[in-house]
Amino acid sequence: MKNENETDTQSIEEIFTKIETLIDELESGKEPLDTVLAKFKEAVGLYQKASGLLRDAKVKVTEMMRELEGEKDGELPNELVEPDTTDKDGFVL
Repeated sequence: MKNENETDTQSIEEIFTKIETLIDELESGKEPLDTVLAKFKEAVGLYQKASGLLRDAKVKVTEMMRELEGEKDGELPNELVEPDTTDKDGFVL
């Protein structure tokens, strides 16, 4: 079994492959109960890791889409817009 540090460097594809392998092993019915429980726990941990990676990717895609929508509407991304330094009478602060 892999420890948590090793799963931190795995790609989403590697995680899914490992989950599929664990499921196949669990479905075989040939493992003792303690091994089944350990593999099930590992599969759940991998699933949670994959869910987190997918959630992070969704956030990034959503942010990029918002930026693209802003550019399409003629707005500049926030980092390109200079803050307004004038007061209500038009004097520079």
